[in-house]
Amino acid sequence: MERLLTRAQEVGLTLTSEALTALAGLPPEHAAELLEFVLEKSGELRDPSNYVVSTCSRGFKSRRTGGFGGGPGSGGGGGGGGCGGGYGGGGGGGVGGGYSGGGGGGSFGAFGSSDPGEALNRGLQRIQEIGINLDDSAKQALGGLPPDHAAEMLEYVCDNYQTLRNPSNYISSTVSRGFVPRAQRGKGFHEDKGKGKGDRYSGGTVGMNPNHMPADISGLERRVLSINANLSPEQRIDFATYLALRCLEGWQVGEMLDGLEMKSGSVQSPCNYLQAAVSKIQRGDGSKGKGDGKDPSMQ
Repeated sequence: MERLLTRAQEVGLTLTSEALTALAGLPPEHAAELLEFVLEKSGELRDPSNYVVSTCSRGFKSRRTGGFGGGPGSGGGGGGGGCGGGYGGGGGGGVGGGYSGGGGGGSFGAFGSSDPGEALNRGLQRIQEIGINLDDSAKQALGGLPPDHAAEMLEYVCDNYQTLRNPSNYISSTVSRGFVPRAQRGKGFHEDKGKGKGDRYSGGTVGMNPNHMPADISGLERRVLSINANLSPEQRIDFATYLALRCLEGWQVGEMLDGLEMKSGSVQSPCNYLQAAVSKIQRGDGSKGKGDGKDPSMQ
């Protein structure tokens, strides 16, 4: 334990007295396990001290003694709480409440026996590690989706949380509009075999010759290329529409393009759809609708 605390100081991780007190309340082997996890994920945790305190208050469940319910990364075993992963467990609270499987605070363990459930739990673990706190509306929205759809939604949020102004609102609004999973996309979007999630979600440049791409290509340009790679030639986003998108803030463009992809083949003319959306935002709030000409980073 002392070795881990020394290592924490060496990497610049200073735990609050409250976090140290919480660790002291655990058996030494559990405290060491939790601290080791925090050190490993320190670059991804928004507030390591708060993570330690909240994990201990929910009830620490050791991975090494089987309390994790399914091996590392597979999901929360306890009676609710937490995000179904990490070191969740204990009663009530956390994202688990949105998937209530019985008494107490609800647990995602009910989905742990199938691959979609395991993927869901991994997504929830990742959400917790990143430090995203989902509100009740987002939890309920996720709870209304099949486990594989909820897992896909969480995967996207984890990959793109830095470009989402409000992850909870994004989940709620996407589900209310009608979430369309990748496997059920309409004919307007063409899934290439062998593509990974990065091609669709994180701005990959499918089908492009790397030698034809400038080193300073922006995130928005990558995103447009990625979307166009999945559209038929007559539907692709043109240069005029790209310039219109540059008039908005990065988070606005991100949510708009997310909405376009989620609507899949139901949008006959993506260019008209996007330009109309830009005009609507500009009419609604001129201060947000007028960009400075800089390309949103979308990263």
